[in-house]
Amino acid sequence: MAGDGELARSALQELRRTQPNISLAWVESQMLVKEPAERAHYLEAFRRAGL
Repeated sequence: MAGDGELARSALQELRRTQPNISLAWVESQMLVKEPAERAHYLEAFRRAGL
C-alpha cells in the first residue's frame, strides 16, 4: 500500500514459504481487525502484493 511492490512481493513470497496454503480467505478469517474499512484496506494490500 506504500507503493513498494517489490518489497510486498518479497514479503509475500516469504510468507508463502512458511505457510504454503495462505489465502485471502484464511487471512480474512484470522484477522483481529474488526473495523470493516480497516479490514478491507488490509485485504487489499494482500491482493496488491499478489495473494
